[in-house]
Amino acid sequence: MIISSPMSKFPKEGLVLFWNFQHGRCQPDDSGVIRDMATPNGWSNATTLTPVNGAEFSYDIGGFAKGISLDGLNQSYSFDGSVSHCAAPADWNITEMHWWRSRTWGVDNPSTALPWGQNGVVWKNGSAGLGWWYMDYNPNSSFNRGIGIGRMASSVWSKVYSDHNGETFDKPSDGGGDVLNKWYCGVTRNPYPSAPDWFINGVESTDIQQVVVNNWAQDATALFGDGPDGPWDGQFGMFARWNRLLSDEEIKLVFDATKGYFGVQ
Repeated sequence: MIISSPMSKFPKEGLVLFWNFQHGRCQPDDSGVIRDMATPNGWSNATTLTPVNGAEFSYDIGGFAKGISLDGLNQSYSFDGSVSHCAAPADWNITEMHWWRSRTWGVDNPSTALPWGQNGVVWKNGSAGLGWWYMDYNPNSSFNRGIGIGRMASSVWSKVYSDHNGETFDKPSDGGGDVLNKWYCGVTRNPYPSAPDWFINGVESTDIQQVVVNNWAQDATALFGDGPDGPWDGQFGMFARWNRLLSDEEIKLVFDATKGYFGVQ
């Protein structure tokens, strides 16, 4: 009997970046560089991830998964966000998926009044691009703990995703569940001129405040695991970007096609 792989149903149309770290084609070369797997879509050179400050590829995360592993201090992976296939389409309609696992919530930055959280994928290393984050906050500020998504600006640092199927993405001390050291599939869909949609494990959030993003920034340096809120302490197991809007059904299919890699039901 021949059983087709769930990945055979993974949406390919409009797929412009794809790092499936579970796949043998998407693991580091001798210099630590990792090339993306979306090259058949019309460009000759793969986009490359380059380790920063000793960031490493791990072949055993949680007992079976692979991925890039970051220490939460100063490590990240960078890639060239200025190349043509990283550019946003004219209508800014983009979908992005990432599997992540976090070890900590981040800590307060003792040197400033700003919160000190940790950034996931940031398309511009500055204050204008789109990104997402886990965040703790300074007791003297009004910033919320939780998962945020939007433009990297103080006006959205207090807008957080707080609940998913009864599991609250807040610290246990704030009444939330323990979401650390677990794999999650996050999908951001940017239906400009509307605000982004946010899905976790194939289910859309109805409990997130969003800010319209019309400059999903194309910049010389895009980062996995660092940004204005601080470095990521954890791992990334997969990343994909489509230059179109995936349907709700396709987003559920993305989760179903990849969850087996990460032991998620």
